[in-house]
Amino acid sequence: MNDLINSPLTTPTFHQLFESQVEQTPTQIAVVFAGKTLSYRELNQKVNQLAHYLRKKGVTADTLVGLYVERSLEMLIGILAILKAGGAYLPLDPQYPEERLKFILQDAQLPLLLTQDFLLKQLSQLLDYKGSFNQKLIYIGDSSIDEECSDNPTHLATMTHLAYCIYTSGSTGQPKGVLIEHRGLYNLAIAQRAIFDLHPADHVLQFASLNFDASIWEIAMTLSSGATLYLGMPTTLLPGQPLLQFLQQQAITIVTLPPSILASLLVESLPHLRTIIVAGEACSPQLIRHWAVGRQFFNGYGPTETTVCATIAQSPNTVETLENSDCWNQNPPIGYPIANTRVYVLDEQLQPVSTDVAGELYVGGVGLARGYLNRPELTAERFIVHPILKYGEVPERLYRTGDKVRILADGQLEFLGRVDYQVKIRGFRIELGEIENVIKQFPSVQEAVVVAYEVAETDKRLIAYLSIIPEILVKTPDFNQQLRNFLKKQLPSYMLPSTIVNLVEFPLTPNGKIDRNALPKPQELWEQELTAEDLPRTEIEQELLKLWQDLLKIEKLGIHRNFFELGGHSLLAVQLFSRMSEVLKVQLNLSDLLNYPTVATLAAHITGLPRVKINILTPVNQAVDKAISLSSNQRAWWLFEQIYPATPTYNIPLMYELQGTLDLPVLEQVFKQIIHRHTILRTCFKVDDNGIPQQSVTAPSNNLMSIIDLSNYNPAIIPQFIQEIVRRPFDFTHELLLRIHLFRLNPQKYQLLLVFHHLVIDGWSVKIFLQELMALYTAFKQGITPNLPEPIYQYADFCQWQQHWLQSEDYQKQLTYWQTQLQPLPELLELPSEESRPKVQTFGGARQAIQLSPQLTAKLHQFSHRQGVTLFVTLLTTFKVLLYRYTGHTDIVVGTSVAGRQRLEWENVIG
Repeated sequence: MNDLINSPLTTPTFHQLFESQVEQTPTQIAVVFAGKTLSYRELNQKVNQLAHYLRKKGVTADTLVGLYVERSLEMLIGILAILKAGGAYLPLDPQYPEERLKFILQDAQLPLLLTQDFLLKQLSQLLDYKGSFNQKLIYIGDSSIDEECSDNPTHLATMTHLAYCIYTSGSTGQPKGVLIEHRGLYNLAIAQRAIFDLHPADHVLQFASLNFDASIWEIAMTLSSGATLYLGMPTTLLPGQPLLQFLQQQAITIVTLPPSILASLLVESLPHLRTIIVAGEACSPQLIRHWAVGRQFFNGYGPTETTVCATIAQSPNTVETLENSDCWNQNPPIGYPIANTRVYVLDEQLQPVSTDVAGELYVGGVGLARGYLNRPELTAERFIVHPILKYGEVPERLYRTGDKVRILADGQLEFLGRVDYQVKIRGFRIELGEIENVIKQFPSVQEAVVVAYEVAETDKRLIAYLSIIPEILVKTPDFNQQLRNFLKKQLPSYMLPSTIVNLVEFPLTPNGKIDRNALPKPQELWEQELTAEDLPRTEIEQELLKLWQDLLKIEKLGIHRNFFELGGHSLLAVQLFSRMSEVLKVQLNLSDLLNYPTVATLAAHITGLPRVKINILTPVNQAVDKAISLSSNQRAWWLFEQIYPATPTYNIPLMYELQGTLDLPVLEQVFKQIIHRHTILRTCFKVDDNGIPQQSVTAPSNNLMSIIDLSNYNPAIIPQFIQEIVRRPFDFTHELLLRIHLFRLNPQKYQLLLVFHHLVIDGWSVKIFLQELMALYTAFKQGITPNLPEPIYQYADFCQWQQHWLQSEDYQKQLTYWQTQLQPLPELLELPSEESRPKVQTFGGARQAIQLSPQLTAKLHQFSHRQGVTLFVTLLTTFKVLLYRYTGHTDIVVGTSVAGRQRLEWENVIG
């Protein structure tokens, strides 16, 4: 994989490429940030002025200059100015933890630090002003810089001088500075232009933090090709909706993202996006199939020590070629080496391995780093002399990546994992040893092991296992929280463990080392080795334990474990109550479980409760056109429709993307079967002679699914077309309250739109509907009998049961209680607004997604646990406090959805 046809390096530096581009496209916009723009000429002039100023301050070839700036235009100006002055930049993200920044400053011993004046207060906490460091600070906004010459400075740096130094995670517990030379950066820019077919019309996203080498990857590809670089504010680059909106608003055409970030976006919403590069972590074949069709899609690989990128693979971009490619359907390859880069796959004896045999990846070529700053021993360990040289060959340096790969039959590389314990999470390279060493600095921690556990394909989490003195846990109940607070000061957020596990002792290998493979898996942490005290002592405890084991999917479970700590939530609680009423003949609610969250305490509580008679329901005979009374909820929704006719307020749309060959007759058969199984889905609503609304079952329709070919439609008008279908009112008297539309986008891609009215379905029912849809389609496709039991009860049975219950003493007690609680009903809640309420209620609204940080989310869970409530209760309380702050009202009514399925019979009923 090594004797590639490589282009010679003619121009020594990247910033000279930039200068050439300034000559070609001087008025083209080079960079956009927060509504401000700089053309290539304007950017170059500002860069030149700062470069001349830095020269006067002593910057010359190989001078290392710190860059402590916020994401801004000045960030880009600073990078280019340092390079043009002849120096090398060392990025220092102000958002990084203080202790980590202090270490880097002390380790690098920077002669100069380039910053922004508004960061001085923050910077003063990092620097020791007792020395002469104050004289070494340079402010990018200094007015004297504007007096400097704006012409290009003479070039001091050559190919072998330093371009930048980036600190990466270190296995010894401290980060290490990787020294990259100009030849590597220049080669990267040239390779990018050849691979990605860049044009001045391209809009390139600058997503990565300055502290990561992916940032210079984005900058180099843009400014060497005449494209426009878009710097987003930190809030606009948050995964999901914020990032999606930024990409849409700026019409971004090229992005480089970690797969986990890409997975948070909607593919249909980005028509301008033509090139996607994923890097930083393994990419799933499902994600590639989702995004690659009709686009350029690249899977990149490269440690910081090889100047960002060593190899890259381009995915097929049609459904057919993707499906026919074995490697892209299983473990997507990381491709071939980029220009002037050589790769070797060697065994433990440093001998080449054969095709399809796993080995460790070694990289050579012009992109190799000079080594590590002030770490000659580590440099010698990781950068070795080529072990296999032919006679007369000049010795070549190779970088030992620590990555396990194999060479495929077509010559591409396939990534298989790490040889050591270095991992990548959300695109960040993390040495687990660094986290372990920081944890060990905390008092009373005897030993620590950190592992990365893969919960799902795009979800890896750090689990920290600790060995501490047992007495400490007794004396310090909040030990783990104190440790978390300590780690937040030492480590960036992406290196913080999501779970901390306290062990009595670590499992060991035969030679006495910690056996990482034998550590308890996260799901095992919920289980436990049972002692005599954990076993059920009474019949009630035995029955409760069986119910908990079935619902929580935990086999080894003791009677003293907390339901909510084991993953229980309010929906599971509802199922628990319905099954308890069937088995134990008691009726409970959520407050009982909150007060008695273990099998032992709940069993003791149940012992003192009266047993209730559970009536066995007799299913209703639902003949076609037989009138049945509405349930309470149905009457409310029906009344709403009479007051506000022809409104889509209670239409429930569900949209799903279907990939691959679809058997349309089978799909039609599936929908017919589901509607036959659940009579509520073929129910209409009419008013009888007394003006009372009734519901009745109709005969199944033969034409349930509407198939619409949108392959020739303008993609821009499709969303509006679908929106009109979603908002179309239902005819309750003659129409089924379910519409099924299948949109054909191409032979291998469909969108399935289901539109229900709330009269016939709720959120719980949707899950049942989809489960049956998948089960029936799979069975019918294979020609086998579906493994689905016939429904015993229908929604009509619930309506009949509810009519009887509304006449019961229990209902009257509950009605009296709530009438007392809500008397008098609070007046209309008036929120402060610049506009007055409309005279006629419009029911217009919107959804605002707010992403909470992992740290805040963890604190919310901990607070809820301490208070003995669910997270939902905590968030609802917070929302009501906010409404109180806005309005001053102390009586606030907020509506929320409830399952309403207290009995076991209703668990699998759609309605």
